[in-house]
Amino acid sequence: MKEKIIIIGAGISGLAAAYFLKKPYEVLEEKSYAGGLCASFYEDGFVFDCSGHFIHVKDEEIKKTIEKLTGGFCKIDRNAAIYAKNKFIPYPFQANLYYLDDKTKKECVNGILKRKDVKISASMPFLRWSEAMFGQGITKYFMKPYNRKLWDYDLNKMTTEWTGEFVPKPDAEIIVKAAYSKNKKRYDGYNSVFYYPKVNGCGALIDGLTKEVKVNLNSKTQKIDIQNKIILCSSGKTYKYNRIVSTQALPEFNECSLKC
Repeated sequence: MKEKIIIIGAGISGLAAAYFLKKPYEVLEEKSYAGGLCASFYEDGFVFDCSGHFIHVKDEEIKKTIEKLTGGFCKIDRNAAIYAKNKFIPYPFQANLYYLDDKTKKECVNGILKRKDVKISASMPFLRWSEAMFGQGITKYFMKPYNRKLWDYDLNKMTTEWTGEFVPKPDAEIIVKAAYSKNKKRYDGYNSVFYYPKVNGCGALIDGLTKEVKVNLNSKTQKIDIQNKIILCSSGKTYKYNRIVSTQALPEFNECSLKC
């Protein structure tokens, strides 16, 4: 029997896996559309993305592939701000304390000046790392609420390896100076520049992939018989496989596997 790979989930990861595979495959998607968080919806002439600015590419070959699949894209410079204390603070927060009210600004500056002298490492829990790096004020007003919302996880249990490399780290002198005069420095990072399709939003990439990749929609994986290598879907169809590429949440995948 020829090797057949079952790909669970038709989000960007599942579609990309199928697109680059050189072996027979089936893509199973529980929803009535492909794309997952990278899908776009159209209403009254407007495009609504489920997720924004996700095309961060440096590899030239991948960039050419994405350009072909989307029909062309624009290069966008990041122009971001944080809404805090009833104001828009230019990104990154820690380098733009100038825009805060005097009381909050003072608390953030004092937090920087009163930091404890500890060894900072990426293995530290994120909250401790943030306080050691930026002080209690900046952690209180931005680092803690923002990352708690972003990761939806206890920041005392999450190590900094997860996100530390993405956080701009101006030194203490720059942070304090930028509290009393506007900071004109541009901060680079993994998304300081990104690419956005010229038409149809981020979903243009999904549209391009689904023209090349066959997807079985409305096909939720209900049970995985690991011993016999069979998947049962909500549609009633069964699929034999040699290997599985699962892009669904790990607890859901485990639950399906345990049902056999």
